Amino acid sequence: MKSTNTCIAFLIFVSCGIQSHARSHPFLNWISEPYIVISTHASPVERDTAEEIAKRGGWDSGSVIVTDAWILRHTYEAAARDLVVIGTETGNSVFQSHPSTWTRSVTHSSESDTPAGLFVFGIGTISDPHTGFIEPGRNPFTVLAADIASHEGTSPPSPRWMLRICGVSPRGVRRAAEVLLTDFMLSGVVFSGDDPAGRKPFILNSNELSGFPKNWQIQSPVQEYSFIGWHQSDALLFSGLEARIGSRPRGAWRFAYRKKSEPRSAYDSPHRSNSVSEILAIEMTDPAEALRGAKALFAEYGVVHEKRTEKGVFLKVFEGDFSHTALIHESFILLENFAEANGDIFLTSLVGG
Repeated sequence: MKSTNTCIAFLIFVSCGIQSHARSHPFLNWISEPYIVISTHASPVERDTAEEIAKRGGWDSGSVIVTDAWILRHTYEAAARDLVVIGTETGNSVFQSHPSTWTRSVTHSSESDTPAGLFVFGIGTISDPHTGFIEPGRNPFTVLAADIASHEGTSPPSPRWMLRICGVSPRGVRRAAEVLLTDFMLSGVVFSGDDPAGRKPFILNSNELSGFPKNWQIQSPVQEYSFIGWHQSDALLFSGLEARIGSRPRGAWRFAYRKKSEPRSAYDSPHRSNSVSEILAIEMTDPAEALRGAKALFAEYGVVHEKRTEKGVFLKVFEGDFSHTALIHESFILLENFAEANGDIFLTSLVGG
């Protein structure tokens, strides 16, 4: 049995063009038929992006695509569905009415309203005009409707989510959608260049934004769970790991899964702060440092049980009725956070076991 409050966090960026895949999308499959919200003045690129999202979700674009003006006038309808909000940070009114916790548009000066870039908490300010951002979270209209219901003594609406696909420009919006659809990123910044960290002010370096090994098997190895995507890393995670391990990781990635049989709750949206049913992969400089780092992470639990296999070194610790497992594979530390005792299977499967 695993503790579901183990703190894990993160992931990265990869990108390529939108393609029509025959297979379904792991995250879009998880949300109910949504409203896809675009600006009343959306560009052709943003409208095409909304059509592509509807196509990949298997939804009729004529019935799910609405404007920001319409959704803001129909708050109860908005509260009853999941939302996919598409557009520039300053162009879609939903982003302005319900701003992100993680991002803000940055202007050139206090006298100018022209965006100079996108500030992302834990990443920095990106001045590239074609930067995009993906962020899932709770539907703010549902939260508002639930508050009203609690005051009126009526039944609250079912939990709903909102997926933000935004950018500094329409091209940034398009890039964000590409990475969502082709690389299954759940949250993070999408860059248009090869060296995003070269644009200052920036918190992370290029190595910390590099990709995880492409031969890793990210799909769920067990029928009870589905892979839904991954989260980009931020400076908060890197700093926390550096403090615990004693040296700064080269990279880190969070792989998110969901248990198919579990109903939704108001707290299980796959946002950046949620770390239930995940694998955290941490890259160190070499295997020796990875083993030393994993033992440092487990030091507070006391006795660490060690087992060497062809896939690497397994570490297991026990905390009352709960256990925590790590796999040191080459220069990587892999940590799992699953409620059942099958976390070892996820770890070995990820690295090709």
